[in-house]
Amino acid sequence: MPELYVPVVLWLAVQTVLLIAAWARMQTQIGHMADSLSRLWKSHDELHPRSANPGEPEHNGHNHEESE
Repeated sequence: MPELYVPVVLWLAVQTVLLIAAWARMQTQIGHMADSLSRLWKSHDELHPRSANPGEPEHNGHNHEESE
C-alpha cells in the first residue's frame, strides 16, 4: 500500500504547480487589462475633461441629451 502514496503525492504536487501557474497567469492578464483600462480612461479624459459639477450638463460641443 505505501507504493500507492508516491504517485498520488506526485500527482497532487503537479496539480498544485499547475494551479499556481494558472493563477499567476490570470493575475498578469488582469494587471495588463487594468493598465490598458487606465491608459484608455486617461486618454479619454484628455479628450473630454470631466465637469467640475457632475450634476451639470457639460458644454463641450458634445451634449448627448439633445435630440434633433
